[in-house]
Amino acid sequence: MQAYMPVAGRWGHNPLQYALTGVLFTCAAFYFVAAVSYFWTRPWVKIVVTPNTIRYGSRFFHREFHDGMRLGYSTNETDLKNKLLEGSFGTVAMRLTYGRWGEDLPYLVNKYHADEIVIWMNEIINSVGAPIDVRHDPYAGEKSELL
Repeated sequence: MQAYMPVAGRWGHNPLQYALTGVLFTCAAFYFVAAVSYFWTRPWVKIVVTPNTIRYGSRFFHREFHDGMRLGYSTNETDLKNKLLEGSFGTVAMRLTYGRWGEDLPYLVNKYHADEIVIWMNEIINSVGAPIDVRHDPYAGEKSELL
């Protein structure tokens, strides 16, 4: 009586190679789809401020009618988190005051940090084209210190 001993090379292929190739291909496809969806759903908005205009994404606004950024409508449907253990507080839209009314900008920010973002954006927009503050002018040649 002779026992049957399977040999991998008997049929000319090794099924383990195909299984590993399939697993590696599937994992690579999932990582690729995850990376693409991450970068497509997180827009990088370019804001360009000149003394005459503000360009927010593809929209142009004249500075003479601009009166600052404000917070717009808020929603609790979307969660934007900065850390893993941070609670979700929803999102809020940015609103650009323009003339007597304003424009809702189509991008949402984390509601928890929205106040700081609005203050920072208003300071940056107001500093473009403004005269240099003489108290902090590095070219004045004076240095005042309070001891």
